[in-house]
Amino acid sequence: MALILSGMETKGGLISILKACVIIKRRTTTALSLALYINITLAGIEAIFQFRMASVYAYTRTSNPSPFIILEGLLIAYLYSIIITLDTITSCMFYKSCKLASLKNVLDQEEGKIYEYCLEVKGEEDELQ
Repeated sequence: MALILSGMETKGGLISILKACVIIKRRTTTALSLALYINITLAGIEAIFQFRMASVYAYTRTSNPSPFIILEGLLIAYLYSIIITLDTITSCMFYKSCKLASLKNVLDQEEGKIYEYCLEVKGEEDELQ
């Protein structure tokens, strides 16, 4: 989520990690369920790579792999890139839904309604008093 935040808001580093933690608050089950399926799929693709590519290369020990092994490696890399792209898209959609929900909570607070999703942050003027 921090990678998506750093790309969407063009700020990186520790600030994006902290913002990701604040945005995910109260939505941890949704964030974990999104991350779980993607990580299991990526682990499966990596296992296919280890089984089909690394073990075959270790067994044959040739410097000239067959064209079929090269094509299979390209297919595995293509699958991996598709899953990374889908992960980025779902994370962006999750970020936008979190941002929209936080905007709604701010608008509701301006009307006098107080919700538990908002965090109060001390400003400089609060510290001086």
